[in-house]
Amino acid sequence: MNMSTPKINYGPLAALFKSPDVTEIMINSWDKIFVEHKGLLVQTNLKFEDKKAFDFLIGSILDTVPGDKNQFTFDGLLPEGFRFNVTLPPITPSSATLTIRKFSAKIFTLDDLIDKNSLSEKAAIFLKEAITKKLTIVVSGGTGTGKTSFLNTLSTFISESERVVSIEDTQELRPVHPNWIHMITSKQTDLKFSTRDCLMNSLRMRPDRIIIGECRGPEAYDFLQVINTGHEGSMTSIHANSAVDCLSRLENLVTLGHAEVPLKYLRAQMA
Repeated sequence: MNMSTPKINYGPLAALFKSPDVTEIMINSWDKIFVEHKGLLVQTNLKFEDKKAFDFLIGSILDTVPGDKNQFTFDGLLPEGFRFNVTLPPITPSSATLTIRKFSAKIFTLDDLIDKNSLSEKAAIFLKEAITKKLTIVVSGGTGTGKTSFLNTLSTFISESERVVSIEDTQELRPVHPNWIHMITSKQTDLKFSTRDCLMNSLRMRPDRIIIGECRGPEAYDFLQVINTGHEGSMTSIHANSAVDCLSRLENLVTLGHAEVPLKYLRAQMA
């Protein structure tokens, strides 16, 4: 039986989906719609017909979310491949909210980034060699700086002879690699499966490389163990504003679940 995904009527948001210059859509209420347009946050003159129309859209989106609906925050992917977050009262008392992160349909190459002056030719050569020689790579950056997009770019240089397992909260990595397994965490009350759980299970799946979409908790310690015990060339991203901040952030994440680990030993593992 062909169970196709039901089509969602996005109302006034449909035009925003078509604009390549809009990278984020934020609906604070039925009559307040903001966007990030070419890097700037602006309020649009768009609005839903009324609160009922906005609530209907929220309901249509939540119909695509599996599992427990008795909660007040939801994350997932729209059928178009865009990431969404929904909040419901009483978490946001005045109104339900909807935030949509759009992703480019194109996976940028290193040459594209050079053309955009986002990367030097010397850096591109180094990164290609780093991936080929299976060096571990941690991508750091602030919110919306393109960490996941850059991981997508780097993943295109992984040899097709290798097996890759990726772990994310919502599937944002879009590889064209033929031997790639996606693992998605679960926050459902009756079926919780964390990043650490996925990482531990992935070790039984014979991966050559493991890619964690973003390290944001104690799974950072397990990632360090993985890359030091036979899974060189693995990759992840960390929310940090510089390379130095990235190392400090990694230390902090490890100590979240393993405060007893001596800092000297931890830094040796990182090195």
